[in-house]
Amino acid sequence: MITRFGTFEYDRGRRELRCSGAVLPVEPQVFDLLGLLIDARDRVVSRDEIVAKIWKGRIVSDEAISSRIMAARKALGDDGRRQKLIKTLHKSGFRFIGDVAQDDADAASEELAAEIRQGLNLRELHPRTSLIVLPFRCLDPDPASAILVDALHDDLTTQLARMPDFLVIARVAALYQPQAPEAPDLIGRGLGVGYVVTGAVRACGAMVRLTARVIESETGQILAAISLDRHRADLLDLQNLVILEIANALGAEIELAEVRRLEADASIDPTAYFHFRRAQLLLDRKGWNKASVARVIGHLRAARSIDPNYAPAISMQALITGLASRNGLTGKPFKEVKQQVLELAAQGISKDPHRSAVLGWSGCAYCDVGEPDRGEPVLERAIELDRSNAQARAALGWCRILKGGHDDGVTLLKQAIAISPNLPGHAFWLCGIALGHAGRGDTRAEQEALAQAIRLDPTLALPYFALAKIAEAQGDAAGCASLKARAEALLEGTAAPVPSDRAVETAAWVSPEPR
Repeated sequence: MITRFGTFEYDRGRRELRCSGAVLPVEPQVFDLLGLLIDARDRVVSRDEIVAKIWKGRIVSDEAISSRIMAARKALGDDGRRQKLIKTLHKSGFRFIGDVAQDDADAASEELAAEIRQGLNLRELHPRTSLIVLPFRCLDPDPASAILVDALHDDLTTQLARMPDFLVIARVAALYQPQAPEAPDLIGRGLGVGYVVTGAVRACGAMVRLTARVIESETGQILAAISLDRHRADLLDLQNLVILEIANALGAEIELAEVRRLEADASIDPTAYFHFRRAQLLLDRKGWNKASVARVIGHLRAARSIDPNYAPAISMQALITGLASRNGLTGKPFKEVKQQVLELAAQGISKDPHRSAVLGWSGCAYCDVGEPDRGEPVLERAIELDRSNAQARAALGWCRILKGGHDDGVTLLKQAIAISPNLPGHAFWLCGIALGHAGRGDTRAEQEALAQAIRLDPTLALPYFALAKIAEAQGDAAGCASLKARAEALLEGTAAPVPSDRAVETAAWVSPEPR
């Protein structure tokens, strides 16, 4: 049903507020509040009713209600002084006073709106990130591409379902959806999922182009898009690698969007899942220093206090604590930290022994505190459960290097980067590659890997410490002191921001030969 007033259209079916045909950006709660006021325009809507229907009875402040009213007025070109569409009645509530015209031509629209509202409620109740992969479109006349399209849909659904805390709607449900829907976000809301993945395969001469994108159901916003060009003759051989690359790229964007959604919605009670995702986002935003690591571990502890059986938070805390201790970020004796890491890693595995991500984090934690023999079988099992787990593969490479298998370790780390080129953590992995080169006596390759790590993440102290050791071995006392000072400032969080190219220039001796 579309409600019209003035130049505005309130479209429940598409969950859009339009002005003269243009869609206006409106937050979901503001959209729902406006709908409540329009529906009850013949009476006053109290603050208590707003809380009951918009916040589902949760306790919220008057300021939160006022801010949503202000946002609704702003979207309509109204304000608290003029009150030409939304009127405030002192100590009573609010009332919509615009002249309204209903469009009832589509009798099914109200039923669809009810389904959408039900879907959104289902999403609020579900603790995990939910999504559906719609059938990909085949825009290539080659029959082989039609087979590829079906395989892409099936394999991508499977890979995304393996990611921690992702709830993926079954493939059979997706097959009932149109292959080229006009409004995939509408399908997502109708099914009660947060995100929709769509894609296509098209011919480009001898090449085949694969495209995929993630759409947020509530807003219809495209959160991420990926495009891959592959030679037609090689495509079937590369199919598995292509699936892994698409799944990891889109999965990372969905995770980031979900954290932002949870952060923005003050009505959502902090859950173990929220604290877990918040910890991950903090590392990406703030880097590895004493203050940020303390905050990250605080969120992981909060997640464990809310849900003591939440294995991802337990294993992630083991991993972060182990890495932090190795880089001088905990301020505690290593022996004490090592015992804590070993206990957390084992506990995480015991809580969820069949989740690849949990095994990957715990296995890496074992290696970080000097127990590669304990970590190796755990990491091998993580990869056996999910070949797309790039973190576990990188950790296994680190493990092999610690055990003297430098060539094997470097190969595994490079494979991890190739599998998931957009995953955070590559700077750490490049430091592992550097260590592998050092074990083989290739100082030049070691320096290049460390320089790449600095370009990728100038806030990471580890490559500076490693370069300082090389400078010391080469008799460059000034270079060693400069690099150590930079690394220590990064650990303390006191280093001034430096662009990645300039960060490498501070150690010009790292690459004395022209690239």
